[in-house]
This record gives sequence, structure tokens and C-alpha cells, in this order.
Amino acid sequence: MKTSVIAALLILVPVAVFGTPTMGLYFDYWPGQMHYYPSAIGEQLDAYVCGHHASCYVSAVEFMLELPPGVAMTTFTIPDGSMNMGDPVSGISITYWPPLNFYIQNYHMLCQVNLLFIEFCLRYGGTMADVPIRIVDHPTGGGIYGTCWPDNDMFDFIGLTSILCPGLIGVEDKSWGAIKSMYE
Repeated sequence: MKTSVIAALLILVPVAVFGTPTMGLYFDYWPGQMHYYPSAIGEQLDAYVCGHHASCYVSAVEFMLELPPGVAMTTFTIPDGSMNMGDPVSGISITYWPPLNFYIQNYHMLCQVNLLFIEFCLRYGGTMADVPIRIVDHPTGGGIYGTCWPDNDMFDFIGLTSILCPGLIGVEDKSWGAIKSMYE
């Protein structure tokens, strides 16, 4: 009996962890790159706020983008047919029509932002190193929310963190075990 309960928990834990709705800022259109190295003052970049694992037709989202000093948002766009209140840096609420189908595609772009780098990475002579950009709770709504169409049932997203100017790891003076332990 005890073995079957443990086996059931081991099966259900990965489903709960990997199926949790997340929202993150990506530096490429296909969600994957969550780090970037701005190399000059005045550099501009389009970044994408994407949602993952919602398992429904998402009809609205609410979140805020927390930018570090040295980075500014110049413009943002939302998908055609959508409406918004606010902006990503001060808190934004977006409705989508038609709703975004997360059943067919496990992720969707929720918003595109254009970032202006006022400072650049330490490795290029700037001052930024390991600087986080976070998806955080909407200041009025108090969370990172989404709603599922047609009943508009609300659910929580988990906000992810992207990194500007991630620190480099020199492998010449590190053992393989030390490098491997960073990913365990």
C-alpha cells in the first residue's frame, strides 16, 4: 500500500510542476532565450512576454514587468483584436479576441515590448551584470492572472525571471564536478 501511494505521488508531482501556467519575458520570438547581452548604450531590442501551459482558451491576462535601472520600455504592442488598460511597466490588463488557444500551441505571445538599454554589460565596459527582469504581480489586481474563455474562470500564472548580462563561467579553472553542480 505504502509503495503504491509513493508511486502515485512520483507520477503526479511532475505533472503538477511541469503543467503549471508560467509567464516570462523572452528575447527571441520562439520562447527559449531568457538572457541577453546589451552591448551599447542606446541599443533597442524587441522582447516578448509569453504564457505557457494555460490548458484553456485564454481570454485575458494581468501582470506587470519589473525593469531594472538602465533599461527603459519605449513601446509595446498587443495582438490584433485585443484591448488593454495600462502598460507593462506600470501594470497591464489585456483582453484577447479571439481567445488564445493554448490547447493546440502550448505557449502564446501575450505582449511585445521594445526595450531601450541606457546602460550595457560589464563585459563590454558597462556597469550591468546579472540583472533580473521579472514578471511580477499587477499592482491593482495583486497577482499574475489569466482567465479561461468562455466562463472567464481566473487562474494564476507563475512569473519567470530573465537575466541581462549573465555572468560568464570560465571552465579553465573549474572542475567538471563544480560546473555540473550548478545545474543540479
